[in-house]
Amino acid sequence: MNKNRGQSRGCVREKLILAGIKLLAEHDSEGLTLRRIAALVGVSHAAPAHYFNGLPGLRSAIAERGFQMLSKTLSNTQLVTVTSDFDRLEAAADAYIKFSEENSALFRLMFDELITPTPELSKTAIESYDVLKSVCSPFTSSEKGDQFEIMAWSVMHGYTSLQMNRPRAPTAPFIVPSLSSMLRMLIRANAVA
Repeated sequence: MNKNRGQSRGCVREKLILAGIKLLAEHDSEGLTLRRIAALVGVSHAAPAHYFNGLPGLRSAIAERGFQMLSKTLSNTQLVTVTSDFDRLEAAADAYIKFSEENSALFRLMFDELITPTPELSKTAIESYDVLKSVCSPFTSSEKGDQFEIMAWSVMHGYTSLQMNRPRAPTAPFIVPSLSSMLRMLIRANAVA
């Protein structure tokens, strides 16, 4: 008798998503296979294909969960008492980078899956972006539209993608400015433009 027979559909689906996130953390995207995920959960190797219509559907569901996690991480920075709008923006930027470092394989998968997103993934990614948009709103004027928030997100994402927060050797060909100083430069440039 299958030990998971009594499990609800939602419970198995949730366990499969969590197993996928765990495998990503341990083996990067190469380790993300339906068989490995099923084995980790203790279900038939056909179960992930059944619940998600194959690996692409499961990858999309994992990416969707990643954006939910990122949204929660960014939202939590708004609950912290800070003294200024800039502190709130800086806290969100720091949280974005920390999330990407702590979940590097998941973070890459999230943005890889946005190349051809499902409607659910698009909606969740937009909700995540909306949290970032809210911390940028004090620096955005109506005539410039979303220009500042796109630039701020680009700085955060670029900083993350280039791993600019990593220590550099004294002989490195360039000195990386701090994220805080980059955000301040962006605010000044936005005010002048």
